[in-house]
Amino acid sequence: WNIVYIGSYREYNSKFGQDQDATPLPVSQLDNELTHHAFSSELRLNFETSGGFLEGTVGGFYLDQEGIYTARVDLNYVVPTIDFLHGPDTTPSTTSAVFGTATIHPTDALSLTGGLRYTKDEKDYTYYRSNPDGTLPNGFNCFVPGQGGVFSEPNCLLAGIYGITGRFEGDRTDWRVAADYRFTPSFLAYVSASTGFKGGGVNPRPFVVDQRLSFEPETLTTYEAGFKSDLFDRK
Repeated sequence: WNIVYIGSYREYNSKFGQDQDATPLPVSQLDNELTHHAFSSELRLNFETSGGFLEGTVGGFYLDQEGIYTARVDLNYVVPTIDFLHGPDTTPSTTSAVFGTATIHPTDALSLTGGLRYTKDEKDYTYYRSNPDGTLPNGFNCFVPGQGGVFSEPNCLLAGIYGITGRFEGDRTDWRVAADYRFTPSFLAYVSASTGFKGGGVNPRPFVVDQRLSFEPETLTTYEAGFKSDLFDRK
């Protein structure tokens, strides 16, 4: 039996500007500040039976993080110009998981492996949008008759995006199976199949209230076959 604990903590503050249009004209400019801190903790129990027929790992993982995003967003290509204060948006999220994997050795040459992982994600994004002077866009004068229906009030599309939260919550079970066979001391062949995912989240920059949407995880299934060897005197 063997117990392993892995813990980490990190934090950072970053300030940077962007001239996104890459021209001498002030078409699309941002002034950003990001503050972030995160704590993770993982506990594993590794085991092996007498004689080495069975070995494996079971454990759990937890991640707690929060970011704060503040920006000045100036988009001169919109008529009238969209120029607003972005944030401070808060982005707390947690991820927790339990997992286990086991390998059996029916013979000295053959190994069979199976594993499962269950993950649960929770992510919130709270939006704050205001005018440069600190007032809130009201949206009442967004369209004025006789002006072709153009936007007449600066930042009017952003009305209502203040103190509202978008949320993603989801869970997933992933698996892995593998087998390998050592034909000689210097040649091993293997096959495996497994699933994985990149967690879902929330749209970070809505321009209207209806864009306060979550998106689903990206998922994949992988298959692999190959060999490992010490041929040609490689060590």
